[in-house]
Amino acid sequence: MSMTRSILVTRPEHDLIVKYLCVWSEEVVSLAKSKGMKVYDLKGKKAKKSEFESYTRVNRPELFFMNGHGNANVITGHENEPIVDDSTHLKDGVVYARSCDAGRSLGRYLIDNGARAFIGYRRKFIFGHVPEKNDKTIQRSHRSPFSRAIKFDTIDFD
Repeated sequence: MSMTRSILVTRPEHDLIVKYLCVWSEEVVSLAKSKGMKVYDLKGKKAKKSEFESYTRVNRPELFFMNGHGNANVITGHENEPIVDDSTHLKDGVVYARSCDAGRSLGRYLIDNGARAFIGYRRKFIFGHVPEKNDKTIQRSHRSPFSRAIKFDTIDFD
């Protein structure tokens, strides 16, 4: 039985930092769609726990591309609402968390509870910006070296 590859992307945009991550993730969403993947895009106010749990339970995505603030025990979504924590089970999922410190202990918890892989940061996820140029920087972010680095040709979970 052939299964459609799927990705769930969280893209809160309630403050400047997560707005950058949201914009930078547009290319991930577009690329996944171009590769024939089913994309569950939890953008803005949709990046909340109830939506995340519903999409996860019903659709069982294979890849989770998480953007948001966080710490060693939580990844947040819209308005910093915790959406992944020590009650979350992402069985058989591959998780990439662009969130501060989530690799310290949350990643291990998710692996111990069924996730296939966790890619995250054990320290603060930081990037520089010039406040008076934020609008132009966000608009041009698709040309950044960071954005070009996320391009990939295949996704193979087998």
